[in-house]
Amino acid sequence: MPCGQRFGKDGALGIVEMVARSRILSPLAERRFRLLWFGETVSFLRDRVYGTALPFLVFELGGTPEQLSLAFVFYFVPQLFFLLLGGVVVDRFPRRNAMLLTDAVHILVLGAVVMLLLTGNLSVWDVWALAAFFGAFSAFFMPASRA
Repeated sequence: MPCGQRFGKDGALGIVEMVARSRILSPLAERRFRLLWFGETVSFLRDRVYGTALPFLVFELGGTPEQLSLAFVFYFVPQLFFLLLGGVVVDRFPRRNAMLLTDAVHILVLGAVVMLLLTGNLSVWDVWALAAFFGAFSAFFMPASRA
């Protein structure tokens, strides 16, 4: 393609025009794909924000590096323990329902963290318990989203 057709008058093709010309966003025209993409994006961001905020939260509560490592242990051990059970449950029930239920539980857990934090009642022990719930239900979400 000649340079004059590829680039605009200014010498650069605008990002909006480039996206409009490409078909990269065409799958978003499908409603079911749009819902799946939005749900996966929210779940991805939730997990990344949780993983980023957890160390700050533990240290803000006066925790030590050892207590932070225990928070991650309380997150990963239930996940490892329930992962096989999560795969069996997801095979027996609709994946969509499992993903919606686990996302709802994740929202409740994060809501509990926020409520305890706002009321001044959050302790490192609470973070450990909530991390265990978060990890346990993540073990059901992972097989459902990857099957």
